[in-house]
Amino acid sequence: MPDDSLSEDLTNERMLVELNSKNCFDFDYEPKEGDNLQIFTPENTIRRHLSFIFQNEQWIADSYLPFKYELQKVNYGKVTFE
Repeated sequence: MPDDSLSEDLTNERMLVELNSKNCFDFDYEPKEGDNLQIFTPENTIRRHLSFIFQNEQWIADSYLPFKYELQKVNYGKVTFE
């Protein structure tokens, strides 16, 4: 299950503000209905994550059931704040 925060700075609330206020991806990407964005902690730590789904033209904090849906990884990146 997704977490509500991964650190003091990396929270669902902060990510939703960033995701819904501008195009914050560093590659050519236009979200489509139902897209799922997952943000994981580094591999050398306990694997925790945030999860967001694009619905009704905005990102919301939500996730798909991993054994009910087939998910396809499309791209990788890093979260940075300016």
